[in-house]
Amino acid sequence: MRSRRRPFTLLEILIAMLLVSIAIFPLLAPHTQIVKEEVRKVQELQLGPKLNKIHSDLLISLHERAYSLSQLEQGFSLPLDLTVDHLPYRGTLTLKTQEKSKKSKKGSAYLLNITYLLNRTDNPESTFQRTHQLFIEGPPTAQDEKENPPDEEE
Repeated sequence: MRSRRRPFTLLEILIAMLLVSIAIFPLLAPHTQIVKEEVRKVQELQLGPKLNKIHSDLLISLHERAYSLSQLEQGFSLPLDLTVDHLPYRGTLTLKTQEKSKKSKKGSAYLLNITYLLNRTDNPESTFQRTHQLFIEGPPTAQDEKENPPDEEE
């Protein structure tokens, strides 16, 4: 006698599909995270040249003394609006004095923290931050000269 094979029921097929998907999901999850991280890194690489241009313009402004020493001592922020690969970024450039050296005849020396903080306007969770430190010397102020009078030549 021939044995008669019973066909698979819909419930058995659904259970098999569920077990396969449970087994495959942990294998796919890291790949999606890797792709998200790769996209973020590519965006950072595209932001780099634009931020380098802004940074070089800031250095030129500092060299030309576009900002007073009192502004540098107090610190300030400038707004930034960038578009990279059709993605809008908005943020701030913050200049803050981290340390001021003792005043001398040649003026004061400052250690500045320059921080670029950008967020994508369409995805506020996507944040990019870059920090630079810069050492600058300022000319002597009237107060510097009162505290450290110039040496009298004999």
